[in-house]
Amino acid sequence: MENRKLHIISGLIFTFLLSIGIMASPTIIQDSRIRDTAATPVLGRGYSIATNTFQSTCMDNVITTPPSYDFTYSFKSLEEEDETTSTKIGTGEKSLGGPKTVSDTVKGSWELKGWSQWSGSAEYREIIQEQKKKIGKETVKEGKKYYSHVVNVTIDIHSYYASVDESKSKLSETAGSLLNNNDIPGFFSSCGPYYVRSIGRKATFKSFFEYKTESTKKDTSFEGQLETMIKSFGQYKYQQKYGNQYSGGGTTTSELGAKTKNDELKEQFSEEASSKSLMITSIAFGLGKNEKASIISYDLDSFKVAIKDAFMSMQDVMTGKVSSIEVVPWVENTHFQNLVKISQPTFIVYTKPDGSKDQREMSLYEKKHILNLNAEFLIEIDRADRNFMNMYYKANLCKKNIRVNWFKKDEATGNILNELADQYKNSEIYNNYNLNKTIKLSQFLLILSDDNIEKILKTERSFMYGDPSKKFSISSLSGTREVVYQGAVKCMRDIMNEGIYKKEYREIESCIPVNQWIGEILNDTIDSYCMPQLKE
Repeated sequence: MENRKLHIISGLIFTFLLSIGIMASPTIIQDSRIRDTAATPVLGRGYSIATNTFQSTCMDNVITTPPSYDFTYSFKSLEEEDETTSTKIGTGEKSLGGPKTVSDTVKGSWELKGWSQWSGSAEYREIIQEQKKKIGKETVKEGKKYYSHVVNVTIDIHSYYASVDESKSKLSETAGSLLNNNDIPGFFSSCGPYYVRSIGRKATFKSFFEYKTESTKKDTSFEGQLETMIKSFGQYKYQQKYGNQYSGGGTTTSELGAKTKNDELKEQFSEEASSKSLMITSIAFGLGKNEKASIISYDLDSFKVAIKDAFMSMQDVMTGKVSSIEVVPWVENTHFQNLVKISQPTFIVYTKPDGSKDQREMSLYEKKHILNLNAEFLIEIDRADRNFMNMYYKANLCKKNIRVNWFKKDEATGNILNELADQYKNSEIYNNYNLNKTIKLSQFLLILSDDNIEKILKTERSFMYGDPSKKFSISSLSGTREVVYQGAVKCMRDIMNEGIYKKEYREIESCIPVNQWIGEILNDTIDSYCMPQLKE
């Protein structure tokens, strides 16, 4: 019996420690949460998983580890997605990249699959689809029918392992002063419960070569010449491709002869490209600022220059669209622990089964776990409060915007009347997040009534300071009972009174209803249609 009890207790301790380890461990984020280009992930910047917001950068003089790069260069006809030829050009200077090829890409590796996921913006997809629509498109010129074909040339660079070196990067003086003054909630409000330790980035330079033939089938010979011209950078490549017959018949090639033949080959290809109406369309994502770089292509020579310049523009460790971030709890940072004094002994009083009181020392793991939970919850409260107020101010500005632009005006005085102008009574406005959706302007004005806007402010006050008329059911071992909602402010005070790393919010009665209310979603109509864009 004793062995069974010991086994059960050991299992509970293991489960508890495991949950703490999971809570406090680094988290890798590589989904849609980090693909919004309006947000800026920065090494050392604070982050909240609960609210998906980036906070202040609270590290001073961030030192990073050397990054690594993967680089792929592909030449592919869009008409046959699985027919791929590739050239592995190289890897980053500081360390070798993984042995990935474009052939692997077509089969579903990160190069294509991951790229389409993180850079799959509407603009990007539209460009790809527009190019695919050109395939087989029929045009008539001088009485002859021509059909379009498209070849895709792509450079992808993936940089990774750029990470904060915590042994050399410390908290900033202002962030440290918050902890020295025991303002832990203030620290988490500014710096978030987590910080960004590493960032993975991707950049691409993609060009489409469109040419026309009199046949619906692609010209494999022309595409082969095009590939050779793009990948060949000197006379050796031409000799390797065509042999010494172009060197004047001798066993050695003079520099003058090779250049002359190169020029001849260029002219021949240029004539054929012109006859096939060859066009180059280029797009780039995640390039860095390089004043000397030019990625505009109007022929093969300028295209080769564009490739080199694009590659150089991708080399900076801070360049590229973010594809992944690693976030780490501040409680795991040694400098944070040293300033917050979390490692000092902490004792809590508990009730024994016989009803008597005793005290025990909290483990460091337990304190980290509770501190992290409470920090996330406090940020959720702050975010919810700000959302209420932002919605209130946004609704007011939105209504003023409509009144100024689309309401009737008194011709004599120029004063705005409380009515839509006749020409706008049946007008619609776009959904800012989905332009395929619209709403009638007159209907939206009903949503922006003075009463509805005032309700937002009243709801915010109830959420923060309590509402005697609002009740929540809470469950415990003794059963379920109803409690009056006392407000988020009361909950925050109770957390601090109990000790921010002594007792988690889910054990504090005043916080349980707050946690339930945060889960209720506000109507997002105002956010979706403000500020209004009139559908013409």
